[in-house]
Amino acid sequence: MFCLPVPKDKYQTSTPWFIRAICIVDAVLLLPYYATNKAAFFAHYAFTPAHPSYLTVFSALFLHAGFLHYAGNMWFLWIFGQKVEHVLGTFRFAILYLCCGIGGQLLYLLFNLHSPLPLVGASGAISGIAGFYFFVFPKERFDLHLYLGWWRIKTLDATTRSAVGAWIGEQFLLALLTQVTQFSSVAFWAHIGGFAVGTTAGLAYHHLVPEAERPSMPLITTAEGTIDTEEQPSDLTTLKLS
Repeated sequence: MFCLPVPKDKYQTSTPWFIRAICIVDAVLLLPYYATNKAAFFAHYAFTPAHPSYLTVFSALFLHAGFLHYAGNMWFLWIFGQKVEHVLGTFRFAILYLCCGIGGQLLYLLFNLHSPLPLVGASGAISGIAGFYFFVFPKERFDLHLYLGWWRIKTLDATTRSAVGAWIGEQFLLALLTQVTQFSSVAFWAHIGGFAVGTTAGLAYHHLVPEAERPSMPLITTAEGTIDTEEQPSDLTTLKLS
């Protein structure tokens, strides 16, 4: 089962240049996955805890194990990242993205020091962006679509706090379970590490930057009118995915 968050309200934001660049760069870097020897490519550029390097701690953030892995990560980056890039600006957003990604890699390394499995994916960085969003936009409303495979089984009304809070709690439990049983190829510790960096930055921003000084984001009027949200509630045996 997995969940797909869809924001209920649309805002006027500045152009998310960094997010667009990440989508393009990561798409281009899918080509080696399909066109070359995957094992050799990931051996050089994926992050392997047993053989970490300064290069791979960065390069792994831009690699994905196939189109579905890429598409899922980019969806969540687009959903949570647009407003964050708007309030921080492109340069500071890029710094936050990279710091969250590195934080995710390092926490994963701490719990998997001798693992020979390469780690790829942007989920640690994107989890950090969701962590920032958690503190800065806690009351945003979402339709949370629950899927079993390709079948949607239920849609729930949710806010940032309930949706993201439930998700990170699940990630922590799955990380503990994976540490004992190795039942999944997902690098849950990378999600938690990135989220921790993002929430730290979000908490600092929330306390240090008054709302009156933050960039404005007017709601886009729909046919139903403008809503005031303040008043409304791969090869899995040889690769770790983030």
